[in-house]
Amino acid sequence: MSTIKTNAITTVAGKLILGSTGSLLNVAQYITTATTLYSGSVNVYQTITDMNYTYTPVGSGSKIIIHWECRLGIPNENSVNVKLLVNGTGTYLGSGGSDQSSSSSLYINNTSAMIGSFDGNYIYQNSGTSSVSLALQGSSQNGAFYINRGYSYDDSSRKRPPSSWLIMEVSA
Repeated sequence: MSTIKTNAITTVAGKLILGSTGSLLNVAQYITTATTLYSGSVNVYQTITDMNYTYTPVGSGSKIIIHWECRLGIPNENSVNVKLLVNGTGTYLGSGGSDQSSSSSLYINNTSAMIGSFDGNYIYQNSGTSSVSLALQGSSQNGAFYINRGYSYDDSSRKRPPSSWLIMEVSA
């Protein structure tokens, strides 16, 4: 096995290709197909443990581009909210009174349950090479939701899409 180590790569013309600001350092993906029922207090955020993910940066002071897609089974006549946490702190939040802040929100007003897709993007400025803890929290108007499956009595006729994180680390 051979190993090549360098801190920069340039073109023949001297243009910096690797090691420059914005160079892609690493890509990671986490996928879950779990179908857990999350049941808690009405409109109180609870951690969606199937979406907990820890990313360890390869560069110091890099920017970490975070993309998530979370599929939640929602009962009819209900609203569900999802909140992004980075290192335990809620971020990428809209505003609203009495803890109405969320990263994604969906309300359905019909007579059947559905699967909602909650997604978002966020750029996190990393200060070192310490691990970055990512989590999603969900709250529901009736206190319950499923991940990756419908909220229905007839689950056998519904598909089960996965939820995922996609992480891209770039040099700052």
